[in-house]
Amino acid sequence: AIERIQQHSTTTTNNNTTKKSRTFISILVLSRLLPNALFTSIGGVLADTYDRRIVMLTLDVLGSFIALLFLVAYQLESIP
Repeated sequence: AIERIQQHSTTTTNNNTTKKSRTFISILVLSRLLPNALFTSIGGVLADTYDRRIVMLTLDVLGSFIALLFLVAYQLESIP
């Protein structure tokens, strides 16, 4: 997906397409940075409250599930 966004941003010719490319790149950056900003403090509280191994296992399984959802969405071409 990242390659498509980068390719799309480098092959723009008119203003409208350039604006769309910038929007796609902005969405990509926000999708990468926003979870860290939102969940850092929650993760700290969870790590202090519950057993660290359980929290790590749960979050790893959740992350794997989210990655699988991205792969399915990419295969269905519902994301660029």
